[in-house]
Amino acid sequence: VDLDEALYDGILTNILVVDVHQALYDGS
Repeated sequence: VDLDEALYDGILTNILVVDVHQALYDGS
């Protein structure tokens, strides 16, 4: 696996996690 690809995938995962947490926070 290419390092840049791994970094990019990590960034996307972090964005998705933040979005889910933000949605949960906004919903409560």
